[in-house]
Amino acid sequence: MPVRHHWFATSLLCCLLLFAGCGEEGTPVPNIDPETFITSSDPTEGGSLPHHIEIFWSGGDIDGRVSKWEYIVDTYPRSVALYSGIQTVQPSITDSRWMTSPRPSLKLVLAADTLRADPSGDIGEGKFDRWHTFWVRAVDNEGGADQTPAQVTFNTFTKAPHMWMTSPIVLGQAPMLPSSFVMNWNGSDDIGTGNLQDPVATRWVLKTVQLDGGGQPIGYPQALYDLPESEWSDWVDWGAADSTDREAVFLDRLPPAAIDTPFLFAVQGIDDGGAITPQFDKDTPLQNNYGVFILSHSLPVGPDLRVHASRDTVQLGTWDFMGIAAPPVAVQSTAGAVSVRWDVMETQHYGANPGDYRFAWNIADPNNDALWSAWGSVRISPPQQLQLATEELQIQARDHIGQVTTAIVRFQKVP
Repeated sequence: MPVRHHWFATSLLCCLLLFAGCGEEGTPVPNIDPETFITSSDPTEGGSLPHHIEIFWSGGDIDGRVSKWEYIVDTYPRSVALYSGIQTVQPSITDSRWMTSPRPSLKLVLAADTLRADPSGDIGEGKFDRWHTFWVRAVDNEGGADQTPAQVTFNTFTKAPHMWMTSPIVLGQAPMLPSSFVMNWNGSDDIGTGNLQDPVATRWVLKTVQLDGGGQPIGYPQALYDLPESEWSDWVDWGAADSTDREAVFLDRLPPAAIDTPFLFAVQGIDDGGAITPQFDKDTPLQNNYGVFILSHSLPVGPDLRVHASRDTVQLGTWDFMGIAAPPVAVQSTAGAVSVRWDVMETQHYGANPGDYRFAWNIADPNNDALWSAWGSVRISPPQQLQLATEELQIQARDHIGQVTTAIVRFQKVP
């Protein structure tokens, strides 16, 4: 049914004026229902537009005033692909779905969640769509509602989010990861006009795979198109710009393996129209939404920390502590004050972010937090005057998921 135009509204209101005053003397004149007219140039009847829309309408009441506006959005099943397949059914006057709008305009974000192509093949521009009918009616000050609401039927479209893996996935490679690691990703969403926004949420899947001679996962990405919903993680809200919601943390949760085990990790995004990332790409920057890695239980777990020490102007040495189980270092030094500093911890190789540090000299009980300095960003300890035969400095580096590497340097005083 086409949109009613404003010239029709004017003619109808003039006709109603002729009857507004009629009625026998002393008999109340029946209330005349208001009229409603969609005035937007978009959406057009049977047309298509991005799923973020703003729609305008107008109307009037011949014997009173319009007190509010009410609307319903009918969204058709995903199987409805063409305008010709739509048969509109006017909502009843008492339909519980009528919602109120205080103004004769409305901004809506409508569903656009159906890809009309095989996602594993050529999807063209990759547009998702859905058909809708918008109904709107005026309600007057006596509670009378327009018996023939204005309507327009149209299609909305969008593009699904692009997702891409970041650390520790490496394009074109299968990096070796320790048994505790963090998978990270990012993404953006085109609302269909080239304007970008954040996706609404993301989800992931982790699968053991076999690699061919070229390091490619056998049977993928085709197998990803056939995964049941139950194999994907729950949807996780996108979160703020500095959020850690775009990560999956694995702390020794994967089964031990006698040999190095290949895995595949994939992510999808969903937008406010319901469109889900449709295809899987492993080697294209800013579209590599899956990648492969090899889990090695022989690699050290936790942050790497480099420590430097000096006495006066004499460099005593530089030592690397590789992960949580790093062995202590013994250093010989003559009497005097020792200065110790350390570099920013290294965590990118397993996907975590650097966190904070603390230190303690000659600590008797490492489990007693009161004996340590406060956790913070300081990466230097005050000079320590060596007085005992052996003095021990412990430095802890904690990443953002709570893994702690303890660097132990034992200074042995020599004559």
